[in-house]
Amino acid sequence: MQNKSRRTHRKSRNGCGSCKKRKTKCDEAQPSCFYCTKHGIDCQYPTTLGSLAPRHTAESNVSTPQPQSASTILSNPGIPPSVPPGLNWRTRDLELLHFYTTSTCFTISNLPHSQQLWQQAVPQLAFSHPILLRSLLAVSALHLARSSPDREHEFRLEASEHHGFAVQEFRAAISQVTEENCHATFACAVFIFIYAWASSHSKCTVFLNSEPRADDDGPAGEWVKLLRGATGPIGISYDIMLGGPLGRLFFLWDVDADALFDLNSCAEDVSKLDALAQLWIPRPDTLSVNETNALDETLSLLRETYVAMSIAGDRVDKVSACLSWPIRASDLYLDLVAKQSPQALVLLAHYSLLLNMCGDLWWLQGMSRKLLQEVHRALSEKWRHWIQWPLHELVTSEFRYQS
Repeated sequence: MQNKSRRTHRKSRNGCGSCKKRKTKCDEAQPSCFYCTKHGIDCQYPTTLGSLAPRHTAESNVSTPQPQSASTILSNPGIPPSVPPGLNWRTRDLELLHFYTTSTCFTISNLPHSQQLWQQAVPQLAFSHPILLRSLLAVSALHLARSSPDREHEFRLEASEHHGFAVQEFRAAISQVTEENCHATFACAVFIFIYAWASSHSKCTVFLNSEPRADDDGPAGEWVKLLRGATGPIGISYDIMLGGPLGRLFFLWDVDADALFDLNSCAEDVSKLDALAQLWIPRPDTLSVNETNALDETLSLLRETYVAMSIAGDRVDKVSACLSWPIRASDLYLDLVAKQSPQALVLLAHYSLLLNMCGDLWWLQGMSRKLLQEVHRALSEKWRHWIQWPLHELVTSEFRYQS
């Protein structure tokens, strides 16, 4: 009888957990080996996820998602091809990244050149900055929760986990901004702020919180200051930001700026905004000189942004313009809002006019109504007639989006 030589193969200590459990040779392909890809299971390698912190989600409490093939996801042209070797991606992370590059990224701007940056440059940057990657995945998971009611609970848990890591690291990152991380820090701030808007519950906005909850991340208004913290890299190294991979995001206007501020085209609305100065001129005893100056500056910023968004239409990045107002408003004004100063709250109610112009975005839907409800509740009867215009515009815009 002819002796048959025993078939041997090179043993590997770097195979995935599934192959080791089945005592199957692993081809060690990244992010998913052939066996796991073929059978549609998570491919877990011994090394921890290189760019993501260890997970603490109790996955046994969540229904197992139906995974997509890793090869199918990675073959999509919307996903940047240069994923660093050695990263141990879960199938669900790939699903979130895929959804971001094919859907979520287009809801952060209405300008094509900005959408391209959010789709390509930002994910590419995120592979080198874990904080940005986690904030990106958090927003994508929250968007998927809205889009997939049957898996809403699952995706909200994913969103909360990614977001919790991102916020914790972001608070430290903004105190150590460098030329290397300033671009990622800014993009992360935008994602964190989007998350704050999208996850605001019915009794809370990012400015006001009439009924705090135990699971809130912090006081209302802190989100605004968190976003403003990311403007540090803009102020410190504005030229560096403009010359970086996200430089085009800082050009809010896609047309000649002089053409945007033709006040004649919306003179009636401008006069309504200018009339708000009557609330603090002459200066009441309840306000200091510095506080009235802060109100003046905030009103001027509100008027400038409102005119630009009204006139330019699709030629202006409406999301960036809308977010620019809380970024540029002074800390003193935000303190007045926190103290529920009537004058500051009336101005805040008129900020809802800007939110109305972005009301078709999933993460801003209903935000204008929430904000006005909170302001209306906080104002006494003697002040409420000052917010009739934004209330009327809210009703008009809701009819427009429903039709």
